[in-house]
Amino acid sequence: MRHSASYTDGRTAQRHEVSVQVERNGLSIYDREGALLAQWPYAGLSTAEEVYGAEAPLRLRHRARGDATLTLAGGALLREVEALGGPRLRGRLRPGWVLAAAALGLAAVAVVAGALWLPALLAPLARWVPVRWEEALGQRIVHQTTQAYPLCTAPAGQRVLEVLRARLEAQTALPYPLHVHVVRSDVPNAFAMPGGQIVVLQGLLQVAHSPDELAGVLAHEIGHVERHHPMRGLIRATGLALAVQALTGGGSGLDAAAGRFAQTLVLTAYSRQAEADADAYAVALLRRAGLRTTGLADFLRRMAVREPQTGALPTLLATHPLSANRIAAIEAAARAPAGGPAAAAGPALAPADWQALRRICQ
Repeated sequence: MRHSASYTDGRTAQRHEVSVQVERNGLSIYDREGALLAQWPYAGLSTAEEVYGAEAPLRLRHRARGDATLTLAGGALLREVEALGGPRLRGRLRPGWVLAAAALGLAAVAVVAGALWLPALLAPLARWVPVRWEEALGQRIVHQTTQAYPLCTAPAGQRVLEVLRARLEAQTALPYPLHVHVVRSDVPNAFAMPGGQIVVLQGLLQVAHSPDELAGVLAHEIGHVERHHPMRGLIRATGLALAVQALTGGGSGLDAAAGRFAQTLVLTAYSRQAEADADAYAVALLRRAGLRTTGLADFLRRMAVREPQTGALPTLLATHPLSANRIAAIEAAARAPAGGPAAAAGPALAPADWQALRRICQ
């Protein structure tokens, strides 16, 4: 018996419709045409997150397959795996009353303390969201985003983007992999999503004058991710809806809500303190990565004077507010002595690589 499932390779948010055959030694994954796509031995196979109810959506991972995931209705497959002597993967099942009690508990805390509107409590609430749930939420939001704005994946540009992403990620302590996507849009902007997802709009690549400016913006967005600012913004804007959907494991309800969450992130401006925190993080990250720290300030300064005759803020500054002292603070941090060892600063990319990245949507 083959089971219908969706498969992501862990490198992009693109989902593929596949079928899964339960074998004696593992799972065989086939594409739509019936060709063998991958084989996952039982050794190393595990659930990616808590499972609620025998027929609840099930996400599987394999330690030898990186961030690739399989998502399907779990009951029949679990029973077949166990019948063939495979691992008991439902050791993490939780009955529905646990879900209800947890949701009601969160609601009681929110009502009594007004937690969702107290800035001091937004940070711990965001940190309490389990890593796997945050990753799943981020992947779904990116998937919904790319339905409206197609991904840019020109191979040469994608390779360059991956090198820059890996260089920055190597200097972080994020609990999940960092993913950077470029989408086709003339708007100059970038957004941090939950779960280590960053979306860069094509217009930003065209407006940036150098790879150092792009690296500065990426480091800033990584700062938002590290400080849980996207999760804080979603919790503030959506209340307990997000928390309860995360507790239930999401499913179709979370898929439907992901588009609304993406719009919330796009329209919600960060506070000045959040921007200052992300700026300081960016400067420190660029130093650790051995990259120039001047790009972020250069980019923001030019964006601040863009289209002055209209009196309208460029899109990036509308969602990332620029106070009068922000650029000065970034430059002061860049001039300050490094607090620890830092590599000699160099350009983020070679000129040819920068041009290849700027053509990623072609």
